[in-house]
Amino acid sequence: MKVSILAPVYGVERYIADCCRSLFGQTHEDMEYIFVNDCTKDRSIEVIMSTLSDFPHRRRQVRIIDNERNMGVGATRQRCIDEATGDYLLFVDPDDTVALNAVERLLETAVATDADIVSSAYAEVRGDDVSRVRRREHDARRTFLRRILLRNIATHQVWARLYRRTFVVESNVRFPEGIDNAEDYCFTARIFLHAKYATIDDVLYYYRVGGNGVYSTMSRKNVISMMRSYAEVYRYFSDNGVELTYRSALHIGMLGVLTLAMRNGFGYDEAVRICESDGSKRPAIVGLCHVLLQRTGAVAIVHFLYCVIKRVYRTIYT
Repeated sequence: MKVSILAPVYGVERYIADCCRSLFGQTHEDMEYIFVNDCTKDRSIEVIMSTLSDFPHRRRQVRIIDNERNMGVGATRQRCIDEATGDYLLFVDPDDTVALNAVERLLETAVATDADIVSSAYAEVRGDDVSRVRRREHDARRTFLRRILLRNIATHQVWARLYRRTFVVESNVRFPEGIDNAEDYCFTARIFLHAKYATIDDVLYYYRVGGNGVYSTMSRKNVISMMRSYAEVYRYFSDNGVELTYRSALHIGMLGVLTLAMRNGFGYDEAVRICESDGSKRPAIVGLCHVLLQRTGAVAIVHFLYCVIKRVYRTIYT
């Protein structure tokens, strides 16, 4: 079975050679490598080609596609999907690396379990050292989704997961253009609503902490993107008739995003408008926090309350 590696490329000249070596050196042979150049201003593409010269058997499997304009990571990830022809998809950020048997192990599990998505453990890397290993949750669907929606409990990154391509395409879950921060949350929370998934504890992905990431800064634009991402997820859960099941988790997570926005200079009314937060459906305690924010602007107090509410909800309901 063919696996498509999907990598958006922007400003990763320093790290992409290591990434490519880990990708081109995979033990699985039937591969497709799609690098989408999002108008990078450095030598990232040249480094890819230079590294490829050490792996001549991979030459015909590599495609480099150029965006005509800088589209951002969300739209670029979606173009990767649209261009892919493999049976399965694997997202990789080009400042990270993967284990040489990553594709083989993920694919073995996907076939054995008939899963739409297979997630592996991953390691956080600082400099040249592994600082922490993160295991994926082996939770039932509702618990897993609630942990994602609450923010910063379950990991929602798109990488270190193998996706069945036909499942992704037929689900019609896409990366919205213009959402370039929390775009992975927007995708993962929606795609897992439908998926049959499996989890393995093998560490197959190495995430570089403090690297370039993919367009990673917390600018005003990125805060707006995060709020739009949460609004998109809320709308999707409502449209699919499951908003009531996940309402508390959705609103608690949204409260966390709201306090983050206000800590970054947004006014309450502006942030609520961008988040498209529906006050009539908030749980009472979350509604009280909104009243405090609106009337007093007590962001630090409400953020503390959010952390407490999240912990209590996680303990009781997930």
